[in-house]
Amino acid sequence: MRSPVYALLLALGLVPAVPGLMAAQAVATDPPVFKSGVERVTLAAVVRDRRGRMVTNLQRDDFELIDAGQQRPITDFRTDNAPVTIALLFDVSGSMEVGGKHQEARQAADQVLAWLQPGRDETALFAFDSRLRQLQDFTRREVDLGVSLADATPFGVTALHDAIAETATRLATRGGSHRAVVALTDGADNNSRLTPSQVSGVASAIDVPVYIIVVVSPLDHPGRSGAVEGAAEISRAGALGNLARWTGGELFIASRPADASVAARQIVADTAGHSAADAHAAADTAAAKADAVDKASKRLIYEVTLSEDEGGFKFGNAALPPEARAKIDEIATKLKENPNGASIEIEGHTDNLGPKAYNEKLGLERAESVERYLYERHRIPLHKMSVISYGADKPVAPNTTKAGRAQNRRVVVKVLT
Repeated sequence: MRSPVYALLLALGLVPAVPGLMAAQAVATDPPVFKSGVERVTLAAVVRDRRGRMVTNLQRDDFELIDAGQQRPITDFRTDNAPVTIALLFDVSGSMEVGGKHQEARQAADQVLAWLQPGRDETALFAFDSRLRQLQDFTRREVDLGVSLADATPFGVTALHDAIAETATRLATRGGSHRAVVALTDGADNNSRLTPSQVSGVASAIDVPVYIIVVVSPLDHPGRSGAVEGAAEISRAGALGNLARWTGGELFIASRPADASVAARQIVADTAGHSAADAHAAADTAAAKADAVDKASKRLIYEVTLSEDEGGFKFGNAALPPEARAKIDEIATKLKENPNGASIEIEGHTDNLGPKAYNEKLGLERAESVERYLYERHRIPLHKMSVISYGADKPVAPNTTKAGRAQNRRVVVKVLT
């Protein structure tokens, strides 16, 4: 006979717990548990010096990795050739109309763009007078300055400091550490609320380096041969220089294409985080782009080459030989027949013997010796002449032979209209 209690349990559908059955049900309903471990972690580091500039020549032994108080081994070490994001900031205030500075700023911007890689690096265009406006959104496509700046006619007062601060703030929203503002201006400011130190504080706080290219005429270039006393208001340039350097950037003064070329190369190299030597690897590409830009805006009338194999410049020397002077006299005679329309571009070239920095300096000295002769002997106006050094980047003959190197040591004088 069943007990009353047991019968009641059956009636209610309740069965005493059976240990084996309960265990099987628990196994069936508990979620699966997986275990994993991390054997390697990837870390990214950006190193800057006391001035905020990227340090690019560090090796594995320069780093220590500490985890929970214990030093860990660095199993792999690579430098990062990262894409860059550049905000080009154009001064289109009224003062840029004087002396063609607006056009000079555009040519300097062309130099910066020539060092960027379309499809990889990112660019945006901003312009300002009393206020800031964006002409081109951030893009990885090639930028056509002629189209973007078509309606940017120089006019009005200048709020340079305010424009730099606002552009840096907008750029900071793009993220990444390889970014910079590049301002192209004559350095004047007569309408800003912010001081240079306040602007540098804004840009430094959001980790945006500011580079400033101040465009001036050759006569206003401080320290340059032929410059007038007190050129370019050095005290103002000093305040802007401090603004740039306090953010990790730099100030450059450009009165010739060669100045803008050097500035552009350093800006992009610093921003990308590689050394200047790495930047030289793209010299041929940049030179080709610069040539394309130049030919699009000017027409070549004729050119004259002064090379060593034709009585031109000797090895390691920037002095102007008598044979070269005779050719330059012919150029001057033709120029005087058309005194209004023509301009002159003077290119300095070298062979590939010696360091790149030395060759660039030597190429510039050779070009400047021709410019100086045209000015002092024939009174060709300085504002009609520009010089640029390509160093050893554009050979016309193999540098593997003595005759080839003699052809590459040359100055090319181009007469343009």
